[in-house]
Amino acid sequence: MQTIQPILQNASKAKRSINKLSDQEKKHLLEKLATQIKSDISEIIRENKKDLDRMEDSDPKKDRLLLNENRINALAESLLDVSLLEDPTNKTLSQKTLPNGLFIQQKTVPLGVVGIIYESRPNVTVDVAALCIRSGNVCVLRGGTDASFTNVFLSDLIRAVLEDFGLDKNIVQLLPTDRKFIQEMLTAVKYIDVIIPRGSQQLIDFVRDNA
Repeated sequence: MQTIQPILQNASKAKRSINKLSDQEKKHLLEKLATQIKSDISEIIRENKKDLDRMEDSDPKKDRLLLNENRINALAESLLDVSLLEDPTNKTLSQKTLPNGLFIQQKTVPLGVVGIIYESRPNVTVDVAALCIRSGNVCVLRGGTDASFTNVFLSDLIRAVLEDFGLDKNIVQLLPTDRKFIQEMLTAVKYIDVIIPRGSQQLIDFVRDNA
């Protein structure tokens, strides 16, 4: 792959799909994701082990990378917690009628396409996808190389559930870990509405300086 342009274009198109979801449908989707994650615990652990086996035992990032049965169950429960959050969209913040009779209303709407750059914690793949779905946003994820096997499995799981619901699977997409695509992501103002870094101060500074 020479460019992530097709991925970004697919993300932009996927906004139409997620915008069709009602509040209740978003809740049901997250509940299904939680159920699927619990069903696939052994497969998630298998893929996670591939990542763990590449890392030295002395590496302090190893515990952050680890997904065991307890952590996966907690991850599934967190999806149910997100499903219970109040829908942040379509809320009226203010409204007024001007002297000329024009009615103006300020309402909350989804951001659109959210790009997230994160490091060694594969649970972030699920966490941020869930929050984006709940708030009616499309997400483009760029996880760390350390967790690549786990992230691919989790993102594929989420995309499969989206398809089962008759939705565009590109509501959630995972970018390749090749560093050459980071700069393209950070400057894709035509397709990505906001970039959120999640990780070290070094990562946050890098995103702020290059976006």
